[in-house]
Amino acid sequence: MNAIESRRRGFTLVELLVVIAIIGILVALLLPAVQSAREAARKVQCQNNVKQLCLALHTYHDQAKAFPPSSVWANPAKMANRTKNNPDIGPNWVILILPFAEQQAVQDNFDLTQFTTAAINQNARGVELAFMLCPTDNANAQKMNASAGSLPYGDGWARGNYGANGS
Repeated sequence: MNAIESRRRGFTLVELLVVIAIIGILVALLLPAVQSAREAARKVQCQNNVKQLCLALHTYHDQAKAFPPSSVWANPAKMANRTKNNPDIGPNWVILILPFAEQQAVQDNFDLTQFTTAAINQNARGVELAFMLCPTDNANAQKMNASAGSLPYGDGWARGNYGANGS
């Protein structure tokens, strides 16, 4: 047996460390690109949700000849007499556009003759509407338990964006 044949085949420790270092550098270079691609996908989904929301609003407008109000007051004559337990607030703009956002089944679960916070509407209030969420919006990271009967910060508090309440 000569010296060449007796030599072991395989990687030396230095070669193994070089390969591990190269793999580490490649991972370090690719990780930001993967995260950027994920964020771009979330942004596209958010834009599609806004498009679906706008389409639902325009379809509602085409049918009703007006955009939906922020909420429907069940009896405007009694607004001065409303209380916390009897707010006389009917469906809000989101409930009104549900059929136009392919969410007819969710609207069917609401009793539109009752105020939105009525116990009969408890299950319907708990439905998460995907077209109303933006994946990059951290405001929705903590879920509200709408079916628990009361909100965590009192009945006057709601998480979300209030831009639509200006109508």
